[in-house]
Amino acid sequence: MRRHPEPPRVFPSLVVAVAALVAGIAALAFAGCPAADPCAADVLYTGGGTDEVYATMLDAKSRATSDPQGPAITAPTADEKLPAATPASFTWTSPIHVASLFPRVAPHVRHTPSLFDRLTSVVIPSAYAHEPPVSSDVYLVEIAVPGAQCPVTVVTTDLDVTLDAAHWQELTAAAGKDLTLSITSAYLQVGRVQEGPYKADPVTFQVTP
Repeated sequence: MRRHPEPPRVFPSLVVAVAALVAGIAALAFAGCPAADPCAADVLYTGGGTDEVYATMLDAKSRATSDPQGPAITAPTADEKLPAATPASFTWTSPIHVASLFPRVAPHVRHTPSLFDRLTSVVIPSAYAHEPPVSSDVYLVEIAVPGAQCPVTVVTTDLDVTLDAAHWQELTAAAGKDLTLSITSAYLQVGRVQEGPYKADPVTFQVTP
């Protein structure tokens, strides 16, 4: 009688060890992590803006100072009334903008994931999802809307932004109310604040029907 080959043996101790290792990595990765930002999902990214730049600038914002090197809002002007029919452009100047002329850091090179990578990615799926670190002047643009939990937020390396239809709708829904535009700037070197952060004098404006 032909004998069927025996199935490969599973060593319980090895399975337990691997499970414990993965659990330990997860505990280290998430220990001390801040609570999820409820506003992050609605951020608009333009230019070289990324979610990592957003996290860096959100952390830096509380340390921002008024400084001659800081941004200056040029549009809208104080108490200006913007027509709701067409999304407005928000513009500013920045003495540190010349920094963006330097070459960007080369993107990360993807590698073939190992068995260890595959195991850890089950628990930490975003481990290799990060954008390349930014070396540039960057801007956190926030428009406070009365009654809204989150400001309309843009992260960019540009000196202007025109909101898309969805974000503009958030402003037109508050037509006739005072909206406040704030901008925080910094120069990042490989993702870390090298100069700044600086803040612009905020500007209050309205959107009219």
